[in-house]
Amino acid sequence: MNAGAGFSILKKGELFERLAQGQAARLTVLTPNKRLSQALMLEFDAFQIGKALSVWETPDILPFGAFVQRLYEEASMRTSRPSCRCFSRRRRRRNSGTR
Repeated sequence: MNAGAGFSILKKGELFERLAQGQAARLTVLTPNKRLSQALMLEFDAFQIGKALSVWETPDILPFGAFVQRLYEEASMRTSRPSCRCFSRRRRRRNSGTR
């Protein structure tokens, strides 16, 4: 089934099978809120227990806000931040007694 915009709709069982592949599946599930993320995590845990597993990788199921925060943090680590470097230089000069 096609959901438009290049996305397809997965049945929950298919989704959990892909999530069970762990990080190798390179799959992140976004939900609109934390409550739904937690509910999906619990359902995934029950799915894995139903397969008689005792351990598995935690799936990447995130509420939208947490996903945006992750993207921001990853972008912050990849880019240089000149204003921070300038501040650090000024602070070093001030601490050393020179201006």
